[in-house]
Amino acid sequence: MAAATIGIAMGAAGTDTAIETADIALMKDDLSKVAEAVHLGRRTLRVIQFNIAFSIAVKLVFLLLAIFGYTGLWLAIAADTGATLVVTANALRLLRAQSPA
Repeated sequence: MAAATIGIAMGAAGTDTAIETADIALMKDDLSKVAEAVHLGRRTLRVIQFNIAFSIAVKLVFLLLAIFGYTGLWLAIAADTGATLVVTANALRLLRAQSPA
């Protein structure tokens, strides 16, 4: 399992070694949870990509505004703090993830 591209262990029936080696450990003996894990992984990747793009875009906008003298340091700091809060709130949406239909 350690040499595999992806390792999946069943939590209840698996050995401790298999669970430690696996990339994904299913806590229930239900193989339908694999599809749910893949769905959650893809959704997580999309959220991460959006968060990175949003954060960089906010920083670029305020960098350009600062270069042309339209903003000050305190407004840039406030915008960065606001972007951090938006990114964190967006990531917290993953806690409400529903299983695929």
